Amino acid sequence: MTVHDGAMERVVKGERLRSLLAVLLLRANQPVSTDRLQDVLWHDAPPSSGTAAVRNLVARLRRALSDDTATRLTATPLGYQLHVAVGELDGQVFDDHLDLARAALLAGDWEGVNHEASAALALWRGAPLPELPELNEARALCQRWHEARLQAMEWRLDAHIRLGRSAGVIPELTQLVDEHPLRETFHHLLMLALHQEGHRGQALAAYRHLHATLRDELGIEPSSAAQKLHQGVLRPTTPPDPHPARPQAPRGETTRQAQTTAVPATAAPSSAIPPSTLAATAGQSPAVPSPAAHLPAAAAEFIGREHELNSLVEHLCAPPGEGSPRVAVVSGMGGIGKTVLAVQAAHRVKTRFPDGQLYMDLRGFGPGAPRTAHDVLAGLLTLLSPDLRGRPLPDDTDDRASLLRGALAARRVLVVLDNVRDAAQILPLLPGQSHCATIVTSRNTLTAVPGALQVHLEPLDVEEQRSLLAASCGAERVESDPDGALRVLAACAGLPLALRIAAARLAARPSWPLSVLAQQMEGSRRLGALSVGHLGVRASLTPSYLALRDSPHLVERTAARMFRLLGLWPGMMFGVASASAAANLPTVGASDVLELLVDVQLLQSPEPLRYRFHDLVGEFAAERAQDEESAETREGVRTRLMLWYAAALQAASAAMTPGQRNSAPITEDPPAPLPAFDGYEQALTWCTREFSHLTQVIGQASCSNRPDLAWRIAAQLAGYASSHWWTGEAEKCMRQALTIAQEHGDHLGQAKMLETIGHSQRLAGRLQQAQESLGAALAIAEEEGDDEAATSVLWNLASLHQNQRGALAVEYATRAFAREQVTGNPDTPSMHSIMGAALLTTADFRGAEFHLRHALALWRRHNNLNNVALVLSQLGEALAGLDHSNDALTALQEATDVQQRLGNVAHAAHCLIITGRVHLRLQALKQARTCFKQAITIAREHDLPDLIRQGLQALDNISEPNRETASGR
Repeated sequence: MTVHDGAMERVVKGERLRSLLAVLLLRANQPVSTDRLQDVLWHDAPPSSGTAAVRNLVARLRRALSDDTATRLTATPLGYQLHVAVGELDGQVFDDHLDLARAALLAGDWEGVNHEASAALALWRGAPLPELPELNEARALCQRWHEARLQAMEWRLDAHIRLGRSAGVIPELTQLVDEHPLRETFHHLLMLALHQEGHRGQALAAYRHLHATLRDELGIEPSSAAQKLHQGVLRPTTPPDPHPARPQAPRGETTRQAQTTAVPATAAPSSAIPPSTLAATAGQSPAVPSPAAHLPAAAAEFIGREHELNSLVEHLCAPPGEGSPRVAVVSGMGGIGKTVLAVQAAHRVKTRFPDGQLYMDLRGFGPGAPRTAHDVLAGLLTLLSPDLRGRPLPDDTDDRASLLRGALAARRVLVVLDNVRDAAQILPLLPGQSHCATIVTSRNTLTAVPGALQVHLEPLDVEEQRSLLAASCGAERVESDPDGALRVLAACAGLPLALRIAAARLAARPSWPLSVLAQQMEGSRRLGALSVGHLGVRASLTPSYLALRDSPHLVERTAARMFRLLGLWPGMMFGVASASAAANLPTVGASDVLELLVDVQLLQSPEPLRYRFHDLVGEFAAERAQDEESAETREGVRTRLMLWYAAALQAASAAMTPGQRNSAPITEDPPAPLPAFDGYEQALTWCTREFSHLTQVIGQASCSNRPDLAWRIAAQLAGYASSHWWTGEAEKCMRQALTIAQEHGDHLGQAKMLETIGHSQRLAGRLQQAQESLGAALAIAEEEGDDEAATSVLWNLASLHQNQRGALAVEYATRAFAREQVTGNPDTPSMHSIMGAALLTTADFRGAEFHLRHALALWRRHNNLNNVALVLSQLGEALAGLDHSNDALTALQEATDVQQRLGNVAHAAHCLIITGRVHLRLQALKQARTCFKQAITIAREHDLPDLIRQGLQALDNISEPNRETASGR
């Protein structure tokens, strides 16, 4: 890679800087995101300051390019863009010459072909970017350039032969045959040049060499075109004509049209314009049929999918194996871009299949029945042999398949089978020869196709989406409204079809900023907005769904029903059990149905036995449920799933806080098996993973016939909140449930939610708010005459005041203790924990030790590690008050270890403060100060103001003389 400024060569030193320049040049005049540059430059392991590092490299590159004004290499909202004018980049000039050569080829202008192909080849200076072998970004493009160079050589040599200059190319062709022994076109041209110059024996020897090479290396015969030329050399009727007439341009096609039309496969001299059609015999061209070239045009803008495209090209271009055909299956949901990718790959490799490229739409999904293998075989046979059109073919499908294999036996043909329903539809269509290849696209996962490369398409990433949108509607338009662009991309959810539709709508409305379209695509209107002309996301998804709903097979109809019912919860991630509860199916049957929905691309499975909708598919499923299910059925789904989540959360809370009394239990039987929690860690993991779903379930309860489930579920979250959750998210759920209880006049629910909110506020150190919430809860409980609810609130009030108002804490605890004895409730560890903590605040260390040791024994019996740690920290403080300092430090060390292992940051910080106080009693000032600082750091990281205050106050209590003493210890 060299850089010239018109006067001298500019030196760009350093592999990383040269890689940056190469990537920007490979995407010249397009923005490349900072994230993409980091991946390329640091091989998916960028430094922590990756953005700044890229910025520094860009600045260095500008200096190397003398781009002081930053007009050549600019920063845009989408990344960095290197501006290259026409004629400045040799790779682009190379491609331009090839385009002109191709146009001249179509027009029959062989002097033009020679001129433009020679100009392209003159630019070749060896393999592109040899100094950057690790640059993945360049591999596919360099491979394409290499193939294009060989094709340009074929065109130039072919032009010389057609213009009667055969003698001059024989030495070069002889060398190329040695360098590229498996590239049949060079052999073909050498035979033709030798024959045209009257060297018949050498031409026959060249064919024998080709035949032996292909047989020994690949186990195949030469192409039909080479065989026809061979026959022409063997049996010439007149001497060869060294000056054949110039062929005419294709009928109805001008040179101008050729320059602006996608070039069909017939453009390549190695395939559709075989040299054997010229001068094989004097006055008579052999009857060589033009190879079938039926590929649709490649996409004008193909962006993204580079990894998938490279995998396909590599697989299709691999050396043929022993008799096994090369098959690639591209699968993915409707609108994900399967056909575009397959056709793009087919065009990339078509020169490897000079005897034809076939394309058939099997109509696996869409209106009407899928095409049968029987009918498709007839279509393929007539494409390969047009003379069969109108002739009777065998009635038996196997006989037709045998005919197809025979027709392909001596040919190298690429077959694209698009929109396939299932493996049974295509197995009879697959070539039996290793020198042929097939690309299959399907919405289903076709794992039954033997030996196939499986390429599954996922939604585009944000960078690919942004580039596709910019290419479709203009980079300036995207850059001028970056917020609107991000909203449009979010609405399209990575689906290429949705992006194409959005771009088409924007193209028809040039005055619209992207934010206007984004507004139309938000909410429930999204699927309606993603439609233009015959294109629509809803229309794309409908065939997959109808194929299940209208299927004769019960399991597929059940899958369609599961799809609808899960659509009532479109944002959820389902497990087998929760989906089973929603659909009222046994878990074994539910698992089979969910996997079927994954196979047909209507569900995603991002991890084993976990399922979710793509955003747009989820909205489509919700529409189907609304249109096809009764209100009673929809309500049943909501209730079953809410009950399952309530029961599962209750089980998780019991596992996290064993021995804790549940004052609002769920008593109904769960509609599906619950997860089994083997202790605290599993329960905590489940709660963390399901937390966002629990909030959605609480919201759904408001419009269901069981609004009480909102506060019952939120109440179970208290166990999770007290052991792990220290942000405002848990309280947000509880306030949502409180609002639902207020709207439905549920006084018990209001009391329970106010108590739970107060409990959460106390844990977060917002003590005044906690006092207000708990006071309101106590008032409602006593007004309703609910002694159990009132007692529960009293215990929480005792806990609230245990740090600052000890006498009041003891009063609340004593009242609660008396109520428990009146109602005959047995001693619980919670009662003794709270009473011990209350006594601790009044410096009744003996009384506190009695209750805390009692509580500790009960909590250990229940294996409630969180409360064991909490009581240990309080016991340590009581023992310190009794001057049992060593015992106190032992208890506190165990408490801190347990809390840190459990991830309970608030209690860990509190333990550190108590430990620091004990060290202070022992005059171990340095250790005390370390404990206080650690506690403050944790409290600040997790927004725990009361603990921040306690830590700072403890630090301030260490006097200046003591600090000097501490520093000398």
